[in-house]
Amino acid sequence: MEAASHSDPLVILIDLEKRIRSVSELNELKFVFVNETHGLVPYRQAILFSTEGVPVTFSGVATTERNSPLVQWLKRNISPIIRKTNETRRIAPEDLDPKNASEWASWLPSFGLLQPLNSPSGEPLGILFLVRDRTWSDADIEILDVLAGAYGHAWAALVKPRKRRAWHGKKRIIKTVIAAAVVGSLALPVPLTVLAPAEIVAVDPATIRAPVEGVVESISVQPNQIVNLGDNLFKMDAASQRNELAVAQRVYDSLKAQYAQVSRRALSDPRSKRYLSETAGRIKEQETKILYFEELIKRMNISAPMRGSVIIDDPSSWEGRPVNLGEKIMNLADQKLVEVEAWLSVADAIDLPQGTSIRVYLNSNPLVPVDAVLRTFSYEAQSRPEGNYAHRITGEIVDRKRLPRLGLRGTARLEGRRVLLAYWLFRRPISALRQFIGF
Repeated sequence: MEAASHSDPLVILIDLEKRIRSVSELNELKFVFVNETHGLVPYRQAILFSTEGVPVTFSGVATTERNSPLVQWLKRNISPIIRKTNETRRIAPEDLDPKNASEWASWLPSFGLLQPLNSPSGEPLGILFLVRDRTWSDADIEILDVLAGAYGHAWAALVKPRKRRAWHGKKRIIKTVIAAAVVGSLALPVPLTVLAPAEIVAVDPATIRAPVEGVVESISVQPNQIVNLGDNLFKMDAASQRNELAVAQRVYDSLKAQYAQVSRRALSDPRSKRYLSETAGRIKEQETKILYFEELIKRMNISAPMRGSVIIDDPSSWEGRPVNLGEKIMNLADQKLVEVEAWLSVADAIDLPQGTSIRVYLNSNPLVPVDAVLRTFSYEAQSRPEGNYAHRITGEIVDRKRLPRLGLRGTARLEGRRVLLAYWLFRRPISALRQFIGF
């Protein structure tokens, strides 16, 4: 490609000027810069750089592979020189860092020339890098200076440099302002908040337990049913106790008949009197046993100790189930005495003093939150059905005139002390990192 041209340089220059005036696209113009300049000044390789030192267009190829080894070498070695160049200058391997100078021959011919391309107003637009196997004469540089003026004029006409420069400056200012705003926002104080699953629960509900060991015969109420004092809740199977009562009653009747018989015999037989006290004692024992079984059977019909709402999962699942003495069957709660219960995982545990604000977003109505204040925070975490450990938190509902229904579930947002936004964003990653690295 470096063969000398035998045409008249003036004719070639005029033809090139006509060619660039006919170009309407900037990419096509850059293609002319690196390929058709050869007709006026011979070279082996031409590369057009931006003013920032980025290789833009190469001679002999339609597109440029941005990650190719040649491009990477040019960015490391030629681009720093490009950014400092504002006038035509020769360049050779000696101009590079001594450690990299030996690599020049692997990529380029020995003699290079940097030709700046400026707009008519003097604004830098790019730099044309030409290389060949023989040195650049002063005549070559004079011809290229004339051609560079035409190139710069054509380039400026297509890119409208003033607007481009103004927008470039504004873009840089906007980026700086955005970066400063982002960094500055990290120092803003924000409340440290955590989320936890929550439920509306009763305050001090009455726990209804099995009065004896046995089998639940039937449940007489339904979930959320309102019951009054004395209403039947459930019955225990009392068949065994009734059998025991029947046996005790028969023994009692037998002893009563025996006592009457011994009493009549004692009138004529003084020896029979000693059996009277023994029989009377056995009768007394059976009377006590009968009273016990009657009371036990009565206790196996469990009634409501107060007015309230029934809290039970599935009544049918209890019928026929064996239970132990004192096993919980259901709860009774006052619908007007409810509070928020939340379970905060150990990983989210933060400093939450009494009176901390709690806002609950119920699944049934997430647009109308329920506000509460923290009342208790359990010291020890408890195992949860989900397989994790969590602290139990209770909160008193602020608006007592608009109480949510018992049993509603949602998500609680707990608001702690104010911290920097940077800490709020990176608290969890920092905690995980400390656990991983051990300090």
